[in-house]
Amino acid sequence: MTPGLPSGSPGLLHPLLRTALEQVNEWPAFIKPIPDRILAEDRQYLVQKHVFTLPPLRLQNALLAAYVEYVHPYMPLLELNEFLQVVNDRTGASGKVSLFLYHAVMFSATAFVDETLLKDAGYGSRRDARRSFFSRSRVSCMTPAQR
Repeated sequence: MTPGLPSGSPGLLHPLLRTALEQVNEWPAFIKPIPDRILAEDRQYLVQKHVFTLPPLRLQNALLAAYVEYVHPYMPLLELNEFLQVVNDRTGASGKVSLFLYHAVMFSATAFVDETLLKDAGYGSRRDARRSFFSRSRVSCMTPAQR
């Protein structure tokens, strides 16, 4: 079981939580790193709250598509083309986004993505998924490095 995801979910974990072998090509390079100034106990809290856990790539892509179609047209709070260029590049060469922003975008789209994808990712219901994504967004927002 992947910590922070429902049982059976093959999610991505932050490199701090993985061995060197497991890290290869898993954690997106477009996510800004957590600064060293964050205390070890704060990092552990973030680990416990599953902030460093991302859903499977298939669900990430569906959430991003739902954000573009349903959320951004009514709440254009970010420069969409720049954000999508960074995320689609995935190498970090086009820039980086904060983990908080990425979690927040995915959370905002959970209301619109096909519920089958949420269930396939291991969530019991849309409500469970929204609760999980909201929690990660809220906790990562409180991290000084992600503001």
